[in-house]
Amino acid sequence: MNKPTLLCLDDDPLILKCWVRAFKQHFNVVTAEDVDQATSLIDSVDIILSDWNLKTCTSRDFLIRFKHKPVVVVSGRPGEVTIDHAFRIIEKGIPGLSQQVERSLLEALGG
Repeated sequence: MNKPTLLCLDDDPLILKCWVRAFKQHFNVVTAEDVDQATSLIDSVDIILSDWNLKTCTSRDFLIRFKHKPVVVVSGRPGEVTIDHAFRIIEKGIPGLSQQVERSLLEALGG
């Protein structure tokens, strides 16, 4: 069975390396450091994992731009979207997310 493709979007290259390491067993992982890079890859991905605070655009703009793909948004800043929050959302199910992608995401997060 082919692994689903996960696009990791963050303007911090170190975070991207961590995400690749965390998800490569369950996904084909591609990365982008800005929205323009992500846009060029969008047609080949199944799901997007993105930082909430991108330097190149607001989170609202990003979500509107990629609303046709499942997006999980996370942030390391207190009071914003966290990995735990994203995991709870994934557990409940993301509309439009295939079972294979959802299963891979849960496995990768230790669920």
